[in-house]
Amino acid sequence: MVLIGVSFEVLMTLYQQNVRQGVTGDVIAKTSLVQNNLASMLNNSLVWKNILAQSATLTCVRDQIDCRDQGGETAGKLAVYDSNGVLFYDSSVAAQGFDFNFIPCSGFPSAACPVHANLYWQPLCPPLGQTCSDPLIEMHSVVTTNFPGMDPMVSRQSYATAFILAPRVCPVQTVLINLAVGSDVSLALAPGNPKGNQFVRLNAAAGAYGYDNVDLVTCTNTALSFQVDATSGPAANDNTGNVCFFDSAAPDPKVAPCVFEWRYQKFVGATNPTWTIYQNGVLTYTPTSPNVLNTDRFTLQMIRGLFWVKKNGFTEYISSRMNLPNLRVRFTPSLPAYSPDGIFAIDMYNVK
Repeated sequence: MVLIGVSFEVLMTLYQQNVRQGVTGDVIAKTSLVQNNLASMLNNSLVWKNILAQSATLTCVRDQIDCRDQGGETAGKLAVYDSNGVLFYDSSVAAQGFDFNFIPCSGFPSAACPVHANLYWQPLCPPLGQTCSDPLIEMHSVVTTNFPGMDPMVSRQSYATAFILAPRVCPVQTVLINLAVGSDVSLALAPGNPKGNQFVRLNAAAGAYGYDNVDLVTCTNTALSFQVDATSGPAANDNTGNVCFFDSAAPDPKVAPCVFEWRYQKFVGATNPTWTIYQNGVLTYTPTSPNVLNTDRFTLQMIRGLFWVKKNGFTEYISSRMNLPNLRVRFTPSLPAYSPDGIFAIDMYNVK
């Protein structure tokens, strides 16, 4: 009888351990499911756009001011808004949580509301001395599970994940505008542009050209590639011209000051024009080899508010940050710009 009793106790202990392990494994699996669903939701562009627009702790990101020392586990708690802009979950409320089916609930910790997610953000800033406006955002999600009767070993564990998100959700656009060399493009339609924007002459007398109602969103990756005819046309006629990016909110695009400018100048007696870079009207870069040849291909590439200047595929200059949400571009005078197939193009596309 003693042996039977001891054997029964051993079997019951093993049975309880197996049951506990099964329950623990089930809880871990369900908690992981909540974590994965939450991460998937935060990576949805519409959801993230609504969080950026409405979550109280992201003010510095919305206002594009210095975010250094902002965010963090205490001050950076986030409220989540769904794709329709409706509040879905507020991490700052300790009693809010989820059930195991990823349905928001109140009353954590309880059997009906067993999971809580601590969501917070922190900025990825450049070194000290540089402004941390419009930073990339490191998102943290720390999920814990707790309910009455739960195994203490499981309730003390948390499941954390982190990922990087952009400070803004850029529109997905592709605008391709063709300019044949020497043609009159004052009312040329932009092929492939669903909005029907036009390439228009902003100032016929001065020969300035630009884009009508096409904003270059500074958080996108925008590439503008061109060549300049240095032997005929404006570049060869002892004058100055530019590719000028200006504030899209400027009241008069014909005379709006350039926040970033690629400028060429042909001096009297010079064989070729030279090129330089200006930012906010100040000379910021003079290349070591400034002469512009017909075969030189320039690319002005805007990447998250910075301009990269490339000549024949090699990066020559990177600008300081453009603290503006949208820019437009004009060309003065009308550049005899071309690519090898006789087409000038701007291509805007989304980069997350």
